[in-house]
Amino acid sequence: MIVPVQLGGETAVGALIIVASLILLMITVNSMMEVVGPGEQGVLTVFGRYRRLLNPGINFVPPFISKIYSVSKGMQEVELTDQTAITRDDVVATVDIELFVQVMDAKKAALDVDDYEQKLSTSTVTTLRKILESMDIEDAKEKDAELGSRIEKQLRESAADDPTKSGVVEREDKAVTAS
Repeated sequence: MIVPVQLGGETAVGALIIVASLILLMITVNSMMEVVGPGEQGVLTVFGRYRRLLNPGINFVPPFISKIYSVSKGMQEVELTDQTAITRDDVVATVDIELFVQVMDAKKAALDVDDYEQKLSTSTVTTLRKILESMDIEDAKEKDAELGSRIEKQLRESAADDPTKSGVVEREDKAVTAS
């Protein structure tokens, strides 16, 4: 049982209710504000349903029932280790490539694809292997400079609904080697 104690005209219970109310108000206001960083875009879902995109800065969202997915809109490098493939003349070719990705549609990147970077890297490796399997090793070495643009072209053709824009860059120092 709570026994009220006098504190300068107010009861301890009244003071406790005021303090608890202020704390609850601060928590509610804090959960209503979402800060999206520069170069990012937020995807707001309420009860798991898409609501809207959040731009950089302070955004107000429904408290306690919202989830924000933050998506970087800048160019990102996706790590790809040296890739090997067997060419048409049965030579193992190693290609060193770098994949750069920029999200164009934050909603699709956050909600439609589990891991867009993984999806793109898998598609890039598969496309690279298909291209190399259709070439002789000499063709691959001669057309080394074209390889990146061919991969990028095939990625664009195969992924019309892809939420990203990707560019494949090959390093000049060790692009195609035979082993």
